[in-house]
Amino acid sequence: MDLEDGQNKQFLEGDDSETPREICDGKYLVGCEIGRGGFGIVYRCIDKETKQADACKCIQLEDDEIGDNDDGDDGVNDDIQEVYVMRNIRHPNIVGLKDVHVDKESMQIVMELCEGGNLYDRMAARGPFTERIAANIFKTVVQVIDELHRNGVMHRDMKPQNLLLVDENEDSVLKVSDFGLSVCFEPGEKFDEVVGDIHYLAPEIINKNYGPEADIWSAGVILYTMLSGYNPWSAHTYEDTGRLILKGELNLSTYPWPKISKSAKKLIRKVLVHDLSKRLTAQQILVHPWLQMNANK
Repeated sequence: MDLEDGQNKQFLEGDDSETPREICDGKYLVGCEIGRGGFGIVYRCIDKETKQADACKCIQLEDDEIGDNDDGDDGVNDDIQEVYVMRNIRHPNIVGLKDVHVDKESMQIVMELCEGGNLYDRMAARGPFTERIAANIFKTVVQVIDELHRNGVMHRDMKPQNLLLVDENEDSVLKVSDFGLSVCFEPGEKFDEVVGDIHYLAPEIINKNYGPEADIWSAGVILYTMLSGYNPWSAHTYEDTGRLILKGELNLSTYPWPKISKSAKKLIRKVLVHDLSKRLTAQQILVHPWLQMNANK
């Protein structure tokens, strides 16, 4: 989005009255907050030279996360996983990295602005999706997961809140964001750190012995939620939700599931399965008959 000078003030301020400030050695003007998570706050920003509207994620850094800048780079150690992924994996459905800047206390990540909000809010506002819309979104998510895994990266936080929409259109392009919990892996490597949103955690994460297949499970939960309007496993507490996931009882019989195609339900059963040898891979999902019939080519 390119803005004229007269639009800058309104764009930056939004509903806030805070005066826009400069970052990245004065290259950008940063305005109102548009989102926040466990790893930082996201603001609207504008490139002062090009008038391009972007988003800026500000992250507080520990001392050991800041490089010495002796080699002329931007001072960001590549072990800050979010920057590593966005720098090294380019995909049309991963939020694009524009700029990175580090000062004494924080890192500013300037990235592509998605004006359509996130998938969670879209679902809350519109209710269950049609199979066609759900298939297109699910296909995109799985394609990104496949690309990440091919490059030895596991996302570990796939959920609707991290799936951004470029605009308000029903068929908006979707972009995967927030790689703060992602991790690099070697073939066969297992992890035991429990991270991510409990509602989208694979059972093997809860059991502290998991690999990249966990991302596929999370995508399956997203598909289930898009089609039904509710999460497959949810309880009043974190622990009780975890127990439901481990129990693994999958409701595909009550409303609205009788109205949803058998092919969609077959796919969900093959993704939300505990046995990793039976869980579909990204490549197997992408050639599944339901996706072939419902998603855009």
